[in-house]
Amino acid sequence: MKGGKELKEEVQDKGFCTLCGLCVGRCPYIKSLEDKIAVVFPCGIEEGKCYAACPRTFTDWDAVEGQFLGDVDGRDPLIGRYTQIWMARGTNPEVTRGSQDGGTVTTLISTAMAEGMIEGAVLTSASDGLAPQAALVTDAADIGKAAGSKYIAATSLQALHQARRSGLESIGVVGRPCQVMGVRKYQAVVPEECNKDRTLVIGLFCMWALSYGFRDYVRQEAGDRQVLGVAIPKGELQIKTTDGTISKSVEEAKQFTRSACNICWDVTSELADISVGAAEFAEGWNTLIVRTERGWGLVGKALKSGALEIKEYPPAMLEELRMAALGKKRRVVAELTRIQNEGTSIVDLSSPRFRSVVEEEVN
Repeated sequence: MKGGKELKEEVQDKGFCTLCGLCVGRCPYIKSLEDKIAVVFPCGIEEGKCYAACPRTFTDWDAVEGQFLGDVDGRDPLIGRYTQIWMARGTNPEVTRGSQDGGTVTTLISTAMAEGMIEGAVLTSASDGLAPQAALVTDAADIGKAAGSKYIAATSLQALHQARRSGLESIGVVGRPCQVMGVRKYQAVVPEECNKDRTLVIGLFCMWALSYGFRDYVRQEAGDRQVLGVAIPKGELQIKTTDGTISKSVEEAKQFTRSACNICWDVTSELADISVGAAEFAEGWNTLIVRTERGWGLVGKALKSGALEIKEYPPAMLEELRMAALGKKRRVVAELTRIQNEGTSIVDLSSPRFRSVVEEEVN
């Protein structure tokens, strides 16, 4: 087993760190500042849980998927195992106020807390509309404060350890695909600290996350105007200010993409109980992918209470989502191959999971 020293050498020093925050909250010798994580003191532990659970140390994708979604029939090679996909949106404007698109994530977390499925939620907030902050929410009235997309990577999972120390037994976690993988590996490595039967995992769609340089760019573009938030609809960057919206090309945002995103295989949070993303060309709606029995239970409660509404997902939109995932996966496999040829193996590239997107036409 390896520890903090190897985590620094194999992940942080190579620019592979996803900034998930899982190691930050667990180890007193690992600290974060904005989008930097550092091992500030050699802990000397030879069997480090931080290393074993890190989403960017070697990961057996097939084994992790089998452990947490093995009973889900059918697997789409591009968006993962799932039982149903819909368009969805929250119905209560008091709950969805400030949310992105249809407010589905806010609605689901609010429902889970109201129904007693979870005692608290690990979320990502942003006090200034830009810089993200890890948040442990135990009061349903505070869920809305974390509404809306955060495009800058955040160490949100450090709040998972805060929840454990606070004595919370049932937790909801909302995170990027890399954070979902971090949670699943953590559950596999230290199940007594993160019980998979008491943890609800809602994953977000993510093509890339941005560095803190994006915050500085937005502030510069806004000038004296207060930034209210940022949105990135298809092909456009929108900076929302007190004096209107500033529109820019999405390429202005992409220049701040973190290098770790170039080796992220997952687009739709394939290991989550429920995955949620934008519904392209359907303003005010989300894409909702239900993957597990726990996810079904939550969606069923939200539908029964009237907090959520759904409708059929257009086949053309599904195909567009799949092709976007395919494009990302092919770029990532090429980069993972390059890294492996240099001596670093992060996944088993011989697995059909990875070979299929390069060698075959994915149907």
